[in-house]
Amino acid sequence: ANVTLFGQTKIIVTASAADQSPVGDVVVLADSGATSVFVNGWEYLEAGSVDTVTPTFGQAGTLVLLEGRALLGGGEHVVAVTIHGAAAVIQSENDTVVSVKLGNQAPGLGDVLVTSDTGAVVRAVDAFTYLEAGVIDDVSPTSGQLGTVVALSGARLRGGGSSVAGVELAGVEAVVTSESDTQVTVQAGGSLSAGVGDVVITSDTGAIVTKPGGFTYVPVPTIASVVPARGQFGTVVTITGSSLRGGSSNVVNVSLAGIPAVIRDESDDVVTVVAERSAASSGEVILTG
Repeated sequence: ANVTLFGQTKIIVTASAADQSPVGDVVVLADSGATSVFVNGWEYLEAGSVDTVTPTFGQAGTLVLLEGRALLGGGEHVVAVTIHGAAAVIQSENDTVVSVKLGNQAPGLGDVLVTSDTGAVVRAVDAFTYLEAGVIDDVSPTSGQLGTVVALSGARLRGGGSSVAGVELAGVEAVVTSESDTQVTVQAGGSLSAGVGDVVITSDTGAIVTKPGGFTYVPVPTIASVVPARGQFGTVVTITGSSLRGGSSNVVNVSLAGIPAVIRDESDDVVTVVAERSAASSGEVILTG
């Protein structure tokens, strides 16, 4: 064993690797030649092993399951896991299964190390490959509000997984309408506050691809008045308010009580439309940017 601390009343050592063996003596040899023996004071346990790593590749955020035996190394808890040299965040642990979330690391193949509270280490050599990190190259448009369709393009957007499981725009969950490893299309959720935030793509493995400050929520669109508030085919209706375009470049559709109207003129604070034919009814005025 390797001595790490010694004194007159206490010695701390690190056990060397050894095959499982019966109970044996603890022998302390001083530099004077004096020997102290504690009969049957130590037993080498069966060495732990990491038998499977699932998945065997990924990037930051990927959830990795380590299965094996004696992963606690004779201790009570796993206190650290490193994968390809990077510390992982332990999600759950016991003597046969340890679940972790990957930290950031450069691409490459590396060992998996499980360290227990006793200092025992269980190692799987070259058991995991860090992939090149995903990247979001473009967000279009870069601003909007509830309902805005946003296209995200880049590389490795699935983070080594098989699909995109979720997307957030400035902290607000978006609805994924299509996805691949290079392009993801979403519809923005609603936000009551304007502001800039990150675009975050999460894969089915938990891997995360982020574009800092990639999306801006514009102020919530508000319709202040509709004049006149009633009419029929051919009625010219003026709609005033604020942020009527919802962060887009123009208003592309207006409906009056569920019937599409013809847009005559539009801006971010005034939209003029002409009512189409409809049976008598009442309903909402809806603008789409």
